Amino acid sequence: AKVLEEWQPRGHSADGDILQDLNSLRQKSRDLNRNNSYACGITNTFTFNTIGSGIKLQSRLNHEKLGLTKEESLKIQEDIELEWEKWSKDCDIAGRLDFTEIQTQCVRQILENGDVFILIHRNKSTAKSKASIKLQIIEADRVCNPLGKESDPNMRGGIEIGKNGEPLNYYVRNTYPDDTFLHPKPDEFTKIPAFDKSGNRNIIHLFVQDRPGQNRGVPLFTPVLNLFKILDGFIESELISAKVASCFSVFIKKEDSYGAAMSNSDLVGDQRLQKLEPGRVEYLNEGEEISGFAGMNRPSNAFAPFVESILRSISAGVGLSYELVSQDYSKSNYSSSRSSILESRKRIQSYQRFISSKLCQEIFKSVIEIAYLNKNLDLNDFYTKKEDWLTTTWVPNGWKWIDPKKSAEAAVLSINNGISSLAEVCASRGVSWEEVLEQQAKEKKKREDLGLSSVMATEKTFDDEDDATNEEEETSNE
Repeated sequence: AKVLEEWQPRGHSADGDILQDLNSLRQKSRDLNRNNSYACGITNTFTFNTIGSGIKLQSRLNHEKLGLTKEESLKIQEDIELEWEKWSKDCDIAGRLDFTEIQTQCVRQILENGDVFILIHRNKSTAKSKASIKLQIIEADRVCNPLGKESDPNMRGGIEIGKNGEPLNYYVRNTYPDDTFLHPKPDEFTKIPAFDKSGNRNIIHLFVQDRPGQNRGVPLFTPVLNLFKILDGFIESELISAKVASCFSVFIKKEDSYGAAMSNSDLVGDQRLQKLEPGRVEYLNEGEEISGFAGMNRPSNAFAPFVESILRSISAGVGLSYELVSQDYSKSNYSSSRSSILESRKRIQSYQRFISSKLCQEIFKSVIEIAYLNKNLDLNDFYTKKEDWLTTTWVPNGWKWIDPKKSAEAAVLSINNGISSLAEVCASRGVSWEEVLEQQAKEKKKREDLGLSSVMATEKTFDDEDDATNEEEETSNE
């Protein structure tokens, strides 16, 4: 009861609770990612599993709504995908990143800093050049309240909001806050409207909104920052204890132990200091005996269980399994590994859907519109049927099956019984079902051209071969 009485949390709005501590949370999160192996591993695992080789576009046009034949629809879908692929290779304003790398960096920024801003640069067509679109990633620290607007109730961490909470303007610091040495005017800001006159977004703000009215995101490690520091302190103390223990290996009794100690120490100021080194010889006073030395057995028996317990708490806080966080599968079997990985994938899939809808689709709309204006795509009545022309499916990074045979059998059963579809199964592996069928058709035709059987070996064929091999082995053994 006393503990509950002393527990007096603040009762503020989402922004009231977050904005006061946000700078400190970001700095601590970045420090962990730089200096803590587990934190760095979590961010890498989360990012690489979310994006991997990239979230891929599949154009999905409804030919009936657009008044097209199936053949015309398929051809335009290919053209749209080719236009997107071409743009994706050269989409960074600085010319360094392709779109997959931009996706990766955005996810990492969301995890590490809580949110990220993508500034969309649109260049209009001129007599010498076509219209174009480029992206610029802006780190969270650069979006903040300028001088004189710190207490403005409509300013929320550099975002000016309207009466309904919608973003109106973003205030972006022209340089990074701490780059005062490199930039003599660090307090200059640029005011960027959320939308241009045509209603297109100028900035995409990506963050996970947990509470109504929340305008800025928090780093992934916010709930577990203390656990990381506890773990760091414990591991450091164990390492120091182990190093100290290794410094005492031989004990010798000597009558003049004081003189021996003086000869092995240095006078620094008014203090005499003596170093501890591995394998050193320590002298004892006459009559003193050594019955044991505390701390010789390092790490202690509690080391591994304590580290595991802390890592399990951290795993729960970040929404990943213990196995993925620790990379320790020594206590796992197939069932437990599969269960923990599937639970982690739910968390990762939510980020994949988020990036697909909030980033990929938003950028895709602008890219295809630019392609239409540049007459690279023939899209009749584009603005009248804009939503129909922009219908897509985004295929995220897939995962390898834990047990390929069991997973393949389950996939076949689910498709044959109408529970799932080939598209869903292929999407779970990060591939296009259309590409799979097209490749199968190519391989079938090639086999027929070469006079090979068009039927691949089935499971029954392999089983029969295994049975035959076993019979031969039994016969030879007899």
